[in-house]
Amino acid sequence: MVGPEGPGRAGRVGAGCERCVELREEERRAEGRGDPSGATDCRVLLRRHAGECRAAGEGAL
Repeated sequence: MVGPEGPGRAGRVGAGCERCVELREEERRAEGRGDPSGATDCRVLLRRHAGECRAAGEGAL
């Protein structure tokens, strides 16, 4: 997946949303430890969450 932040990024993160930030940080940790499955899980959760997240904006992903 290629988003606005490059390959492997699931799109915008709501800067004011703690959950968005947590998911993006966990994605980066998973990538750092060589866990592509964990990183993918985080991107899926972030995408699902962004559908409800007002901080990420309407239709953020």
